Amino acid sequence: MVIDEYPYVAKSSKSFASTLQLLIDKNKEDSKLFLILCGSSMSYMEDKVLAYKSPLYGRMTAQLKIEPFDFFEVCDYLKGYSIYDKALLYGIIGGTPQYLTMINYRLSVEDNIKAIYLDPTSFIFEEPSNLLKQEVREPAIYNTIISAIATGATKMNEIADKVGEDTGVCATYIKNLISLGIVKKEMPYGENKSRKTIYSIEDNMFRFW
Repeated sequence: MVIDEYPYVAKSSKSFASTLQLLIDKNKEDSKLFLILCGSSMSYMEDKVLAYKSPLYGRMTAQLKIEPFDFFEVCDYLKGYSIYDKALLYGIIGGTPQYLTMINYRLSVEDNIKAIYLDPTSFIFEEPSNLLKQEVREPAIYNTIISAIATGATKMNEIADKVGEDTGVCATYIKNLISLGIVKKEMPYGENKSRKTIYSIEDNMFRFW
């Protein structure tokens, strides 16, 4: 049994997680049911399913974070385009399947950009803002941090200056953005801590947007 977008189900019934806990505890030894819970909201799945405070904590047999397709997998998907255009489209869209389905093979890369990013009726037109609203409690400050990084602030102190917050506060927000796969942290090879640490936008769709 697969429950897709589990957060929507769980939010609609506050007792749903506790009911699942009861059923699992009661039947796990005898049942042949293989239960799979899926959710696109990483923050909800981590806080309400995997976290210690969750009713379902300790009852999973496995967990799997589904990563976006890599460049070579995207190339296999984008049949009909030149290698050059495939590289451009990967840089523009990234490897999230839902975003890839928006590519119109009859259009050039330039016309796809217009249709996907510049058309107000396209869901990617405001996707980064909507995604942050779904994942975090204070989307405005997260959006400010992402904007700071996108405009060239790559070090923690530079980001903090642009955002107008202490580095300690920014570090917490950036840590959450890293866990969401939106921002990445890079350090010189062989060093665990370094003043040369830089931050950049990891998600291609976010970066291009």
